Amino acid sequence: MSCAADGARALGPLVDMDMDGYQASFAKLWGYANVVRYGTQLMSENGTIVLVSGAPARRPKPGQLALQ
Repeated sequence: MSCAADGARALGPLVDMDMDGYQASFAKLWGYANVVRYGTQLMSENGTIVLVSGAPARRPKPGQLALQ
């Protein structure tokens, strides 16, 4: 089991974000990406990796991405 750490997020329209805010919003993606990359090497042929986020449990605001 693995979980991504909480991190800074930029809120607002994507086209208005600066690059630092945009990159910070996706920072925890790399933890999940590494779980999949390295975890598949250790699992059985019938194994499964399930990625779950709390974002679907929340109602997004207009124009908001599901980056929670």
